[in-house]
Amino acid sequence: RGLTVTLAGIVPYTGIAWTIKGKLNESLSGVRKRKLTAIEKLVCGSTAGLIAQATTYPLEMVRRRMQMPLNQKLGNDSVESTLRTLVRTEGVQGLFKGFTLNVIKGPIAIGISFATFDTLKEWFTAKSQGGK
Repeated sequence: RGLTVTLAGIVPYTGIAWTIKGKLNESLSGVRKRKLTAIEKLVCGSTAGLIAQATTYPLEMVRRRMQMPLNQKLGNDSVESTLRTLVRTEGVQGLFKGFTLNVIKGPIAIGISFATFDTLKEWFTAKSQGGK
């Protein structure tokens, strides 16, 4: 239950996060005229994660609701019916319930992941090209 909406949330989230992170890294390194520091990579990754999370969070709420037993009793077995019920009963703000807590942990976690990825990528690229 909820696999479709899970995939519908993961694919755009990942695409948005990677695209924005790439653009931010590219822009900042162009402005700085040097490789980014680990902190700069962390900030770019965290910003990308925040934007991706804000964009796709409503799908996360729908997914969570679809997996709840009460939702199944109400006959909400599709993304559309769950979304309609959620908005009707809680308003549009219901689509962002719990968002504040996720903003605290999510962007930091993805920022660390992206910074680690970029740093290791640079290190392995340098190693494979005979660098230090």
